[in-house]
Amino acid sequence: MPSYSAIRVPLVLLAVLAAAGCATVAKGPDDRAQVLAVVKQWKQGLLANDISRVMPLYSENVTSEFGDRAEITKIMTELAQRMVDEDGRIDIENADLAVNGDKASVKPISIGTRKGAVCRSLYLAKSDGRWLIVELGRK
Repeated sequence: MPSYSAIRVPLVLLAVLAAAGCATVAKGPDDRAQVLAVVKQWKQGLLANDISRVMPLYSENVTSEFGDRAEITKIMTELAQRMVDEDGRIDIENADLAVNGDKASVKPISIGTRKGAVCRSLYLAKSDGRWLIVELGRK
């Protein structure tokens, strides 16, 4: 007959393995949540006139009907200043967020000041596990 300790060790080992097998690794936020986080950072940076928080959210290869990355930087800098000077508001809450694989869109985004409003669209792509804005436009 096996000793008490000889039975106890396999039971303890079985309990540890069972607990480890049931444990799950915490998953990070899903793609929708990650895209929304980027868009919220974009909005907060513009409203705070903090272009240093906005431009890192754009891909190095961003495209736009407005021009290249240098032109987008200029436009975003001017927009951020207007957001502060003219009581700006950016409505992302009513925009449609669509994620399809490693591509996403958020549209329409209403950007307004006391002088009026426009609607824009943001298109994002996931690269190396990070969502970045790859296109800014009217469509």
